[in-house]
Parts: sequence; C-alpha cells; structure tokens
Amino acid sequence: MNRSSPISLCDWPGFDEQNPAHQLLHAFLRLDIQCAPSQLNTLREAMTCQQGSCSGNAYHYECNKQGICIEPLYDEDEQLPTIIPYPLAQSALNFWQQQCD
Repeated sequence: MNRSSPISLCDWPGFDEQNPAHQLLHAFLRLDIQCAPSQLNTLREAMTCQQGSCSGNAYHYECNKQGICIEPLYDEDEQLPTIIPYPLAQSALNFWQQQCD
C-alpha cells in the first residue's frame, strides 16, 4: 500500500457509505485506532473476549455479548451510539490492519 495515501474503509468489500454503522466504524478506526499496533491489539482482544472498553480521541467503545458499542464522545457529533455485530467489526478491523501493514 502507498503509505502516503490515507487509510480508508471505502475499498472494504461490502462497505456502504450510506450505512450509518459503516460510517461510524470508519470514523472510529480512522480517528481512534489509527494504525497503532497497541490500539489494534487491544481492540482485537476486547472483541475476542467480548468484554472491555476504552475511550479514545473521539469515541468510546465497549464490547459486550451483542457486539461492539461505539459512542461519540462529543455532543457535536450527530452519530448515535451503535452496536456493531462482531463479524462486521472483525471484517472491518482485518481490512484496516491489512492497509496499515
């Protein structure tokens, strides 16, 4: 991958730019997870255990039995807290990490 180009989920198979959950997941990965190995590993571990939470630059996430709940930290963000099923989140995280490598 050309590291000078921004990391994006837009080429992720199945990405729907009209889907609010996909938009939220993309923003969360871009702003909070970035390409930091420690953040990627912490998120992956929390998803595997289906427990754990963390607040980042713009979002708070919490893993539970239903999926990963991502919630904006700022009132100005119009996105609503959303529970993203683990298979969808795992697919996005795998694609994201491939772009970071």
